Amino acid sequence: MKKIVVLTGSPHHPGSSEQLANAFVKGATEAGNEVYRFDAGRRVNEFSLIQLEDNHPGQEVEVEPNDIIKREVMPKLLEADLVVLVSSLYYYGINSALKAVIDRFTVIITNCTVISRQSPWFPATGRRRPLLP
Repeated sequence: MKKIVVLTGSPHHPGSSEQLANAFVKGATEAGNEVYRFDAGRRVNEFSLIQLEDNHPGQEVEVEPNDIIKREVMPKLLEADLVVLVSSLYYYGINSALKAVIDRFTVIITNCTVISRQSPWFPATGRRRPLLP
């Protein structure tokens, strides 16, 4: 059994991205996997997309709010064997809600140096390896 996290970005219901995600989740669940799904596009009011600091108008700053991404999504991502990203393409890019979630967990991946699980990103030695050879 694999632990799978599905992150979707489209706010459109029912859209083609949602239908694809539904089919994947159904197949993965029927195959006996544990699936966690987070629909970022429809839950955008529960987390911060961008936070600006008042002292420096117009500049983005790294934030660590205690929101749903930190409390619920991050722990699931760290336990996951597989992460599936589902998004509509907007001018050849993903939407802002899914990108905000990805930006948040990218900080975790690049700053983490010791994790007990074996994975290509976090070997047991505690040294980071590049994702690409």
